[in-house]
Amino acid sequence: MARFSGYQNNGNRVVSAVPRTRDHPTSHSATVEVLATDAFPIRYTEGIFMGYRGYEKNHIQPQYPFGYGLSYTKFNYAGLKITPSELSHAGNASVTFRITNIGQRAGAEVAQLYAGEENPRVPRPIKELKGFAKVYLQPGESKQVTIKLNQRSLAFYNVQARAWEADPGADAISVGASSQDIRLKGRLINPSLSMISVSDNEPVAEFESGD
Repeated sequence: MARFSGYQNNGNRVVSAVPRTRDHPTSHSATVEVLATDAFPIRYTEGIFMGYRGYEKNHIQPQYPFGYGLSYTKFNYAGLKITPSELSHAGNASVTFRITNIGQRAGAEVAQLYAGEENPRVPRPIKELKGFAKVYLQPGESKQVTIKLNQRSLAFYNVQARAWEADPGADAISVGASSQDIRLKGRLINPSLSMISVSDNEPVAEFESGD
């Protein structure tokens, strides 16, 4: 009952973008083949462009974007810092920013970090979720959030090499409250090509929060 009255705010988020009608990416990529056996194989050709990645590629506005959620309060994002600005082969980059509860009620905010290669040589999404942090804040309270990335965070799977590959170049870093509610933007440089074994990698970003 406390949630409906506004006294409790959990800050939950949708885990998949919700289409308006038949705008789901897979509904446009599916083809049906009629065989002599009366079977109807359905082939989907969207590849990696499912969910919010497909909506952005096809310039479709969903009813509710990936990561969307309601709140009884409001949050401000500020002070984005990416250190170092160039990622080393074995090192991490820390993406740090500050969240402040500027509303009148206590609540939780789920800050989401997305990365997208600016000039990819293979088809890649405009941006992909690479990390998130759920922060509980009282009215007026502010906390610093740090999400760590490495070269695996920027990599794509190379089918021929059977390994994760991070190409040299720049990645756009976006931080926000959903895939379409982006509050902060920056850049992270990957200076060199890196091949990462599928058996030796860290696919999930680490995060921490504090005063």
